[in-house]
Amino acid sequence: MSQELIGGYSAWNFDLDATAKNVFEQALEDIIGVDYAPIASSTQVVNGTNYCFLASGTPVVLEEHRRVFLAKIFVYVDPNNDVHLIDIQQVAPIPRGLMGGWTSWSFPASADAMQVFDKALDGWRGVEYKAVGNTSRVIAGAVYCFLTKATPVYPNAKTGASLVTIVAPLNESPHIESITKVMPGQAVAAPVA
Repeated sequence: MSQELIGGYSAWNFDLDATAKNVFEQALEDIIGVDYAPIASSTQVVNGTNYCFLASGTPVVLEEHRRVFLAKIFVYVDPNNDVHLIDIQQVAPIPRGLMGGWTSWSFPASADAMQVFDKALDGWRGVEYKAVGNTSRVIAGAVYCFLTKATPVYPNAKTGASLVTIVAPLNESPHIESITKVMPGQAVAAPVA
């Protein structure tokens, strides 16, 4: 039995097929100033097809000013197979480069961050989270936000995307602060921490 709503978006697909990659490339071929790389896609059948992509965005600036960010990119493919870029939205948290602010996103997640991730999720049950990328900030320890591929542990479960926020206080074990689903077609609220 399908868990998808009729007329709704499909589950996130982290293994983009040739069609999704082609749509992504066509939609962004005229964008200058930012290089986008697709991470996952979801589709919605309408009079044509709506695509929602999760992507990393890398501004084309000097290295010291570069802040990689996470974005949702909305594309419409009409019945004639013409590709239309509809919108690009940054997903919170947004890197700022300020003291105490979120760092540039890292894709894949950095090795140091993965140690924190693995320790905080040790013993976690019910959903398997695989870190895809991360950002962090330092405030009386560190706070990490991970983009994850989230798969419930039951037969035929649909893969989702979530932002997992982990707090790593000084001299204490890291713990999960919040988990926020990233839904296709909806804005994502900023993590609490």
